[in-house]
Amino acid sequence: MIKGFISHGNVAAKSRAMYGALLTRREYDHIMTMKTVGQLAGYLKGRRAWREPLKDINETSIHRSQLEAYLRRGFLYDFNRLMHHIFQGDRRFLEYMRMKSDIEMILVKVRQIVSGSEEILPLSGYRHRQADSGIDMARLENAAEFREIIAAVADTPYHPLLARLPFTDDDDINYTVVENALVSFYFKSLLGAIKKMYPGEMGKKLSDNFGAMVDLLNVSCCMRLRRYFSSHPDALFVNMLPVYYKLSGDFFRTLAEAETNEEAADLLAASPYRRAFRGVPIEDMADHIDRMLYKYDKRLLYYPEPGIHTAVAYLQLKETEIKNIIHIVECVRYGISPDEMPAFLVGYDD
Repeated sequence: MIKGFISHGNVAAKSRAMYGALLTRREYDHIMTMKTVGQLAGYLKGRRAWREPLKDINETSIHRSQLEAYLRRGFLYDFNRLMHHIFQGDRRFLEYMRMKSDIEMILVKVRQIVSGSEEILPLSGYRHRQADSGIDMARLENAAEFREIIAAVADTPYHPLLARLPFTDDDDINYTVVENALVSFYFKSLLGAIKKMYPGEMGKKLSDNFGAMVDLLNVSCCMRLRRYFSSHPDALFVNMLPVYYKLSGDFFRTLAEAETNEEAADLLAASPYRRAFRGVPIEDMADHIDRMLYKYDKRLLYYPEPGIHTAVAYLQLKETEIKNIIHIVECVRYGISPDEMPAFLVGYDD
């Protein structure tokens, strides 16, 4: 017990120190003025927190998808740094979070095939993961068709998920279907592991964290599709994750079928998350949820009692930083001005 408490204290201290190395508002302001992916990558490479993960990049030739693969390497790098401080009893649980890194690697490759890109993605830097995850990294890196991705994950739990998807050729691939299959598996595995490994207060804290996350991601997905695509209820429902915590499948079916924004707002106002939705205009709901999850991670990071939750919170905040950088790259690509970019970033105004 004492050894575990000391370890949790070390993890909390390390996680908070690493959080202090994430990008500041001033640094975001600086990179938002950059004109190319290479400029942005070169700047990040000069920062201590990104120096090792980005050491192999060539700023003169790097493209957006290649940078994303390197950024995902940064997540894994920080994960491994934290694992040195993790109590043995918690390591098995944290391995489930590393599953997210595997899934992101697979999805980067799926996006490449869907887009028809022939860029070489730098997945070789992940090859030390092969023994842990079972993914054939060399085969994944060179995959040119979806069936080759399936072959690369043959010795992993992802194989049956991908092999049963109804795609006859690469032109039939529905990226959202692939993403939902993998991300749903991630959350189900994570929540199942919490239930088995942490029966007490820690288990409730972790379950509430990931359970609320999956519920709110589904709400966010539904509200974004309603706002930007006015999708048919069946299309809304099929794009959500089939994983639920406090909100049920029936709730999301009803939310998808709501004829007006006012009806949708009433449903959210009567839900277990009503306090979080209070006073938020329905058209701003999806962005509000992103920021709410970010603030929750920050509170969890500085929760007075140390525990594995501090490492979980940091890794989720690192993921937010990666997404912010990718959003900036996309903004530059589509000619969005630096003044407009902060609206696409989570935590910028924090």
